[in-house]
Amino acid sequence: MPTGEDGRRVWRTGLPWWLMDYSVEGAAALMRLLSFVVLALFAVTQAEEGARLLASKSLLNRYAVEGRDLTLQYNIYNVGSSAALDVELSDDSFPPEDFGIVSGMLNVKWDRIAP
Repeated sequence: MPTGEDGRRVWRTGLPWWLMDYSVEGAAALMRLLSFVVLALFAVTQAEEGARLLASKSLLNRYAVEGRDLTLQYNIYNVGSSAALDVELSDDSFPPEDFGIVSGMLNVKWDRIAP
C-alpha cells in the first residue's frame, strides 16, 4: 500500500482531487461520517411518512368587482402515505365586517382525508 508524504498508509482512488488521498484513519472517519449521513437521511424519510396535506385557494372570478359576489374554491389533497385525521380549514382572510357569506363556509372540519 502506498504511503503519503507523512509516511502514513494512503489509499489512492479515482475520486475528485479533494478526496484523492485518505489515510486509513481518515478513511475510517469518512466512513463514520457517511454512515451518519445515511442514517440521518433514513430518519428524515421515515419522518416524512404519514399524512401530508397540500391545500390551495383559488378565486374563480375573472375580476374582483365591488358589490359583486366572489367565488372561491378550496382544494385539499392528502399527498402523504396515511390518512389525515381531524383536519380543520379556517379562512380568516375575509373579515365579517367587510364581507358577507352568500353560500358555503369559511370554517370546515373533516374527520378523515384519505391519501
